[in-house]
Amino acid sequence: MCAAAPPPGATNCSGCHALGGSANELTATMLAYRSGERPSTVMGRLMKGLTTEQIQDIAAWVALQK
Repeated sequence: MCAAAPPPGATNCSGCHALGGSANELTATMLAYRSGERPSTVMGRLMKGLTTEQIQDIAAWVALQK
């Protein structure tokens, strides 16, 4: 998936975050932001605009980046 084009929204992550990590952890964190379980100022609002599948796709792509 690293060679494939990034899913919509994925390249925005590197503006504030380092790339890489565990796709499962990234997915869980982004879903927690979306549900409000994890407090945030911006991330919750961003995640509310994404489906679970979009979040999983972004997390998988970000996790593969070095």
